[in-house]
Amino acid sequence: MLQVIFHGVDRSPAAEADIAERFEALKRFDNTLTECKATISKVGHQGVGEFSVKLDVRVGGHRELIATENDPDAMQAINKVFDTVRRLVKDEHDKRHAH
Repeated sequence: MLQVIFHGVDRSPAAEADIAERFEALKRFDNTLTECKATISKVGHQGVGEFSVKLDVRVGGHRELIATENDPDAMQAINKVFDTVRRLVKDEHDKRHAH
């Protein structure tokens, strides 16, 4: 299940589609990923500042991986946070299969 929330910024179908595509790619890498909640917001005073993208991903129905990245460009913040989560998912996957 994927949920994309826009907090204090206009909804972007392009950003939603990009997040959905990236989450599907993560699920192909690790099929225990069950949920992803992405929150896109603006940090800074009165909307001046960077975009913040937070991902909360549930692995195996119980473990949560959470990452937040900021960037002046929303799509770059999405790129950064998925890079971070991809590393976390890989580490989690490697730990489960190390035995």
